Amino acid sequence: MEKNMNKIFILLFILVLPFVMAGCGRNDGKPVVKTITTKAGSSEKEYTLIYENGKGKATEEFAADDALFLLADQEDFSSEIENGKITVRLNGTKLTDADGNPYEADKIINSLMQCVAETAEHDLVSVTILIDDGTYFVFEEWNVNWQSPCVLYQYDTEAGALKELYRWDDVKLQGISLAAERSGS
Repeated sequence: MEKNMNKIFILLFILVLPFVMAGCGRNDGKPVVKTITTKAGSSEKEYTLIYENGKGKATEEFAADDALFLLADQEDFSSEIENGKITVRLNGTKLTDADGNPYEADKIINSLMQCVAETAEHDLVSVTILIDDGTYFVFEEWNVNWQSPCVLYQYDTEAGALKELYRWDDVKLQGISLAAERSGS
């Protein structure tokens, strides 16, 4: 009887294992935001759904939310090398909106920009703050030798911390849409 039970157990294990393995690695976590980007020198748009675990998948074309895009002034951040490591400092909070109009930084944006300076890993070429329905994002373009890494972060206003969501190389962020249930995703 025990031999039969062992055989049944082994048979069940062999039958169930492929189903278990097929599901492994497929959980991308919760979708956070959809992005529209273009590669440098191209007008072709790429649509990506970005998950909380840092993964991204190509997605269907979508209309961008009416998010507020704020561009930090080139002089807001400066960097220098200290003890062999790049240190970025926040010098100001001179922001402009997408139309070039000045934008007054509030307490949240001041904290966000300080967090950008404290967590920056490289010289910052540009910093764009995006506000979509009360959710804050930061899109950074870095200066790294002959490369142009771009990083999208989500800012946790309660914790005062940036969470890296996704990295590209040499792209321009054209638009975003929250991947929340409200947008039907």
